[in-house]
Amino acid sequence: METAGSSSQDEAGYPAYLRAVHYRRDAAAKRVYTEVQEAIRNSACDLSVYNLKLNGEPTVVVVGDAPVAALDERLRRMLSTGRPAMLAQEAITMLAQRGIEERGKGPWHEGHYGPGKRLI
Repeated sequence: METAGSSSQDEAGYPAYLRAVHYRRDAAAKRVYTEVQEAIRNSACDLSVYNLKLNGEPTVVVVGDAPVAALDERLRRMLSTGRPAMLAQEAITMLAQRGIEERGKGPWHEGHYGPGKRLI
């Protein structure tokens, strides 16, 4: 699912920016996650990136405010190696809210959780 806009969330509760892709292997998801994380860290944007398993599939999700066109294009290229993923509304809402909370802690916040930590 992809959405783009200029506000944090639209009327349906979707974040302004949402990209989610599945990968076959954990290593591929981790590599893309790290690339996206660095791109976000080095840009003026309000985005969060997650590397998680959805239904057993390694998945990278980028969510937040719509970035400038150049960063959006860069992120799309990075994520193009995966298969588009559809997320349940509950997952989208939880990740968007979590991103807002984490960004409220400062300009950069990072958290890592081991396998088995249920987020949704």
